[in-house]
Amino acid sequence: MNRIFLTILLSCITYPIFAAGLVNDTVQDRAKYLVSNMADPDSTKIKGYITHNNSTCFEVNTKNQYGGYIGFKPYIVNAVLDNGRVIYFYEETTRYRSCEAVAAMYVRFKE
Repeated sequence: MNRIFLTILLSCITYPIFAAGLVNDTVQDRAKYLVSNMADPDSTKIKGYITHNNSTCFEVNTKNQYGGYIGFKPYIVNAVLDNGRVIYFYEETTRYRSCEAVAAMYVRFKE
């Protein structure tokens, strides 16, 4: 009886933590996903990042199809939980010039 109660209690505690915090997800996993989806992954450079909830903004410099670097631009990687798997998707944001501007947008909408 105590074993059943303990199992139920642990599952009630750990499931919300896993679902809300994406336990199997790290910033390094998001960075690897982003770099692997660039046109030239070997030349991709990440200067910094800012994390907000399940989104991470990376400042990325990579080569274009002509072989020249494009300059650091913010890319946002989002992580969602789907049936126990972490699924990533990213977008290049052209509306903001840096991750600091993206973070300021989050703070502005929070107020």
